Amino acid sequence: MSLALSSIMSAWVTFINLGVTSSFIANWLHAWILAWPAAGICAFLFGPMVHKITAVVVARISGEQRA
Repeated sequence: MSLALSSIMSAWVTFINLGVTSSFIANWLHAWILAWPAAGICAFLFGPMVHKITAVVVARISGEQRA
């Protein structure tokens, strides 16, 4: 997940900041190499908390739909 998200987001931010240039791929890869470890660490640290919050939200939504 961190691979996909960091790839998409670094490409988007590179595009927003620089546009499509002859060095777009090189700039994007540089940004992605810096972003992927950060995204991986964030996914590792925040993943369990987000999973718990999602479970609570889904349980509440499921309970409301049955009532």
